Amino acid sequence: MAVIHKDWVFNDPTDPAEWQAGIDAGKIFVIPATSGEFDGGTAKTITGFGDTPEQNLTYNFKVTYRDPNYKGNNAFYDALKFSRDFRIGFRSDIADKTAVWTPKAAIPDDLQGIIVWEVEVAWISKTLPAPVNTPAGIFECFTVE
Repeated sequence: MAVIHKDWVFNDPTDPAEWQAGIDAGKIFVIPATSGEFDGGTAKTITGFGDTPEQNLTYNFKVTYRDPNYKGNNAFYDALKFSRDFRIGFRSDIADKTAVWTPKAAIPDDLQGIIVWEVEVAWISKTLPAPVNTPAGIFECFTVE
């Protein structure tokens, strides 16, 4: 999972050097070892005209992911939840619009349960997320401590 500042523009999102430059500039934050899902988007439609009963206006998108690096990411998620400056990137896609990031860290009533960040990322766009090939080494270059 990646948090990408709205000002960061890729010439080639498959180029690891561009990702590394964004990381070095503090414009990209890679969150390693996540799990989750992307809902694919839900169309927001409006009433159509003529023989068209409705037409697409935009899509509402949602990614929900889990981040096991609980202790190390509190300040990061605390700042991210109020920012509207970041879009989401994941191994296969990059969103074109900034998102609302809603983190939570529920503590399960289970002696064997683990505490993880569960983050819901939501955005609205007319454009489907752009498919990209995963840049070599970028999502594997970090380790969770």
